[in-house]
Amino acid sequence: MFKVIGEMSGKIYVTGTRADCFRELNKQYPYKKQQDTVYQEVLLVVKIEKEVV
Repeated sequence: MFKVIGEMSGKIYVTGTRADCFRELNKQYPYKKQQDTVYQEVLLVVKIEKEVV
């Protein structure tokens, strides 16, 4: 599992498999050729370790 976190805000944008995270980001923030930036801030992709119960 992975989560995508905003570097400055700490906002969690997406949680899921790596592919799911990038798929959802692409849906929320589609790339347009006229744009210099796609996302509102730098995004960090962080691997989540499984919790031991």
